[in-house]
Amino acid sequence: QRRVRAIKDGECEAKYRFSLQRSIDRVRGSGPFLSGWSVYVSGKCEPKPAQLKDIIECNGGKLLRTAPKNPNAQTFAVTMATDRTVMRSKLPVYGPEIILTGALRQELCFDEFSLRESSPEL
Repeated sequence: QRRVRAIKDGECEAKYRFSLQRSIDRVRGSGPFLSGWSVYVSGKCEPKPAQLKDIIECNGGKLLRTAPKNPNAQTFAVTMATDRTVMRSKLPVYGPEIILTGALRQELCFDEFSLRESSPEL
């Protein structure tokens, strides 16, 4: 397989702690970072679900329109810490950065963006 040389942006890569080349390599090796994951984005989230939809789907995930009552291990929610309804749910809950930064890094950083103490085991 041919290795594509990535454009380098040292300033942005340092700011968001990612390497474009490493992200490309991750996608090639294991597919998009949300492959197999279902994501519920609450209406109180900023950016809004409609804005995150394309990012989630382009990275292999499925956007859920409603929060599942009995989520499986491959499901999580994205919202703001002030969203009490989602924070009380059974879902693991993360800030929107898990999607935004995840797309840059091509990895799910559960511990870094958790809005709760516990996060799913991979």
